[in-house]
Amino acid sequence: MIKKIGRAKKIFIFSSCLIIAGAAVSAWLWTFIPFPGELLNLRSKISLRILDRNGILLREVLSDDSGKGQWVGLDRIPAHMINASVAAEDARFYSHAGIDFLATIRAVMQNASKRRIVSGGSTITQQVMRNIFHFPRDLPHKALEALYAIRLERSLKKEEIVAQYLNLAPYGNQVYGIEAASRLYFQKPAFYLSLAECCFLAAIPKSPVEFNPYSNFKRTKNRQREILSRMYEKGFVDRDSFKRAIKERVNIVPPEKCFRAPHFCEWVLSQLSAEQKQGIKTIVTSLDYYIQKEVEGFTAQQIKTLKDQGVTNGAVTVIDNRTGEIIAMVGSADFFSRFIGGQVNGVLALRQPGSTLKPFTYGLALESGMTPASIIPDIPTFLQTANGKFAPENYDKKYHGPVRMRTALSCSYNVPAVRTADRIGINALLEKIKGRRIQKLK
Repeated sequence: MIKKIGRAKKIFIFSSCLIIAGAAVSAWLWTFIPFPGELLNLRSKISLRILDRNGILLREVLSDDSGKGQWVGLDRIPAHMINASVAAEDARFYSHAGIDFLATIRAVMQNASKRRIVSGGSTITQQVMRNIFHFPRDLPHKALEALYAIRLERSLKKEEIVAQYLNLAPYGNQVYGIEAASRLYFQKPAFYLSLAECCFLAAIPKSPVEFNPYSNFKRTKNRQREILSRMYEKGFVDRDSFKRAIKERVNIVPPEKCFRAPHFCEWVLSQLSAEQKQGIKTIVTSLDYYIQKEVEGFTAQQIKTLKDQGVTNGAVTVIDNRTGEIIAMVGSADFFSRFIGGQVNGVLALRQPGSTLKPFTYGLALESGMTPASIIPDIPTFLQTANGKFAPENYDKKYHGPVRMRTALSCSYNVPAVRTADRIGINALLEKIKGRRIQKLK
């Protein structure tokens, strides 16, 4: 009986090894199949343009993935940009066959010692595959990415692969490809980038958030210097060019010139389905950019004035009361500030309604027969609710006796508002509010 079990175990092990070997051979042979050419079409993607009511361009994004890009050939990309990218991302790019085993082993050891991911080890070819297929970052897909990289290396020349990389790489702030990045940060074609500017842009794809030029300029500049040093060490640039590039001041275009009304544009895009983004080329919005600029300046000034009181952020919406159109939207004091969570739109963030409900309450009361001169008791009040008794208080912790409606509203007293809401009926008030397109209250 024991001999039979031992024999069965040997058969199982042999069969497993045979299956694994067969799978490995099949995967290796698969890499010899030419890479699908339709996935490598060098073409500019269709852009969606968001305009204000006066035709001013607020944002231009790709219709499919909320980013923008423009394909260019290697003849329109400086040699310094190619060399800077190789120095930054894949030092042995021209000698490996799609996978850099030394870099992979080094990354595994660094990650194991730090007990967290601090290094990737992906080659430029692997990054091209990731940017095409958007694989999840797990071990099975990492293996598939490596196989695709080997397959791509067998199908294209190194120059063609680096062209793919430079046209697909993410450069932060919803920008893909070196041409779009050059136009965003420097407002000029990539062809005219200096050595210092090339290295600056080459610093971004490693981590577009960590090396975001708008929120982490100093960190990006430090990485630019590292890349310049690598280029000098590898002989990509001579000593004089290296020194000039180190001293050159990198001046990026201010974000406000590139991202107009950013929170508003994000909100507009969130209202569109994927199909709509594909089918629309231009959206003319209700926003007035001239008023938007005034509101942005006013918001910044107010926050500066209130700084000593601990105020660091603010949000403003300007709405045409007659039409309900949004004229201006400022979602935060600084869209690019991580300190205040600048990309969170304070206009849309849910919050306790508080005193916002008081105008609706008194408005319904006026429709019900009360007047601005109506007397409302501002006295200790106890109301029975589903959760027990509720005793409203005013902000100043005081009661003011009989007050007129106009006084209660202008002073934002809580007790008179609660008594008025109880008088006209909570259900009636909710229906009134919902009639104004406010749907989040229950």
